[in-house]
Amino acid sequence: MKNQLLNTISSFVRINLILLYDISVILINSNVHVIINFQFFYFYKQRLYIIQNLMIQEPVLAYWGIRGLGQPIRLLLAYLGVKYQDKHYTQWDEWQNDTNPLLNHPFRNLPYYQNGDQIVFESDAIMHYIALTQNRPELLGTDHLSIVKLATWRGVINDFKEFFVSYVYDAENFEKNKEQTIKNVNEWFTIYEKALGDNQFVTGDNITYIDFNLWEMLDEISVFHGETFPKYPKLVAYHKRIAELPAIAEYMNSPHYMKRPFNGETAAFR
Repeated sequence: MKNQLLNTISSFVRINLILLYDISVILINSNVHVIINFQFFYFYKQRLYIIQNLMIQEPVLAYWGIRGLGQPIRLLLAYLGVKYQDKHYTQWDEWQNDTNPLLNHPFRNLPYYQNGDQIVFESDAIMHYIALTQNRPELLGTDHLSIVKLATWRGVINDFKEFFVSYVYDAENFEKNKEQTIKNVNEWFTIYEKALGDNQFVTGDNITYIDFNLWEMLDEISVFHGETFPKYPKLVAYHKRIAELPAIAEYMNSPHYMKRPFNGETAAFR
């Protein structure tokens, strides 16, 4: 009798997912009393949340409603033809109060990528995860030299991003520092032009995940200061080459492609 009651409760909880954890319920059937308390319902709510996500076949990429760190990941997903949910948080409280139990993680951060009951944080780790789960390990480098080269490019791209992000989010000094920033951008781009050389992609003839990071950085600068970008013909050709890849071109012409903003609300350049 008690097992039947628990099975009935379990079925009931699966159907009614809201408000159940707020109350204590006493079910009386013959002489059997079953007390269901907060912890019992919370346990079921957690498990059911995970089960619901397992039933969703499409993975979820979650980030703010900007390009930022999310855009290279979106480009990689588009290139690989992965169908996914592009979830945008719009408010800090919305992100902080998200009850997804998988977010109860020491590395909780945005962006994150959820695939069933697996969740990955940090943009670089996400791109590694996507390449590996899509059986495309060559996107992470094909030998030790290309892997090291990717790590080098990742480092210098991150250095540039740190420099540029600190500039655009310093709204008070944005105009005052603009001239010097453009000079610095030209110095960086001179280095990138030389390092890319005549390669089709960062490591040579084979595209890798870092190409989408570099493309996004170049695209943002082309919008920020249109007079700078054309000075670097190899970078311009590279930028065009990535944009003309069939899957990327299709994505950029779709309603899912985000043209702006690059940065958040407090940035002077969006």
